[in-house]
Amino acid sequence: MLRLVYISVVNDGADIVEIDGIVEQAVRNNCALEISGVLLFNGLNFLQVLEGPAKQVHMLFDRSRGDRRHVSVVTVLIEPITERVITGWGMVLKTRPAISTPSRAAQRHMADILSLDLPAHVRRIIENFDMLQG
Repeated sequence: MLRLVYISVVNDGADIVEIDGIVEQAVRNNCALEISGVLLFNGLNFLQVLEGPAKQVHMLFDRSRGDRRHVSVVTVLIEPITERVITGWGMVLKTRPAISTPSRAAQRHMADILSLDLPAHVRRIIENFDMLQG
């Protein structure tokens, strides 16, 4: 099993509705590949955590790097894991409440991820991302 974390910059013109579409497609694809993950969005940057079988995670990441909806993709962490910390989601989107649609703001807050039992180094990555102003 593998955990891969990357950060990128949203391409001009993408909005929360388009990003919702990305996540809906990812839920279908990731479940089939036995990948779990979270996509954090601060209005300008994405941070994505992917966990699952190494071959599938690498394949999905390679495909993601070619997606024109984001640029400047930088790998932050790749590490072998024995168990997942992101469970129960093929993919979920977490944002700042000001970015989300009002009806979904409460269920999408980035702080939800920080409430998980994360390894210290993964927690620091997410906390640092949360401090970025999108």
